[in-house]
Amino acid sequence: MSIILVCLRASVAQLVEHSHGKAGVIGSSPIGGLYGIRKVDEMPKAKKGAIDKIALRCGECNRKNYTTTKNRRNVQRKLELNKYCKWDRKVTLHKETKIK
Repeated sequence: MSIILVCLRASVAQLVEHSHGKAGVIGSSPIGGLYGIRKVDEMPKAKKGAIDKIALRCGECNRKNYTTTKNRRNVQRKLELNKYCKWDRKVTLHKETKIK
């Protein structure tokens, strides 16, 4: 008799899943119910890492000449590096800016 009840519960759970738009369900567990089901379309969001991509802007011509990465845990301040600017044709101070 208990085997019949388990089969009956499984078929009822399968009917419920079919009514909720899950037509491809072949088997079902009546214990799990509908609470443990997550949609396939939902992807978990990635955590923000310690390394950011940044751009370096020339101090004289204000053009973004270089891109690089920065570890936010090791360097809290904005980067300032002396780099070559091909438009000014000399080494100038480049400061950190955001990449758009």
